Amino acid sequence: MKTCTLSINNKKVTVEAGTTILEAAKLAGYYIPTLCNHPDQAIKA
Repeated sequence: MKTCTLSINNKKVTVEAGTTILEAAKLAGYYIPTLCNHPDQAIKA
């Protein structure tokens, strides 16, 4: 498994390669309100 380390608000976060920045922020304990990435939201064509 490849990992990637990034910094969010000066907090280092190591995540699996391919993780989105939104997911990484969530893993680091940050809440970012979103609607377009809600798991119940269907993709509109």
